[in-house]
Amino acid sequence: MEKKNNKIPTILNYKNLNFEDLEYLYPQKIKKDKLFSIVSYNLSQTKIVPIYLETPILHSLSSILKINNEFYIDLELSIKGANCCFYDFVSQIDEKNIMTSYHQSSEWFSQNIPLDTIQEYYNSSIQLNEELQKSFIRFKIPTYNDKLLLEVYNKNKKLITYDNIETNDNIVAIIRFIGLKFE
Repeated sequence: MEKKNNKIPTILNYKNLNFEDLEYLYPQKIKKDKLFSIVSYNLSQTKIVPIYLETPILHSLSSILKINNEFYIDLELSIKGANCCFYDFVSQIDEKNIMTSYHQSSEWFSQNIPLDTIQEYYNSSIQLNEELQKSFIRFKIPTYNDKLLLEVYNKNKKLITYDNIETNDNIVAIIRFIGLKFE
């Protein structure tokens, strides 16, 4: 019997991620008018890895959402308390994305794009739920043939279905930062 290679990804600690070790690849065309730049992490001089991160405990603002045939979950980002570090981390990633796009604009887009233009068009990962007055981040859940590629475990580390996720649940997620999309 042949053994499958189920390689477990390297999960990085967002608290000690060195932003200088993020590597942005030249944007490639993914659709007629869309470009995508894959972002990786230089773990060492010889090892570049995809960016998988474990979040701290975050509160769900809803169950799994389905919007235009895509699935998401909204998790609260606190600007106070123990989880404010993750809010700060997401803000720093946004800033790194903006500055990299600005500094690479000549090479990537054959023109120098002003910083204020990039800031104007950049969509931050951090959103505001005005009704609840809470900051949150919306994570897209990958799918294949309309099936969610998601494993959910309860606090006893028992596999459960994603239907069990409810508003105000405490969630620790393993997320993947794939890159930047330019539309």
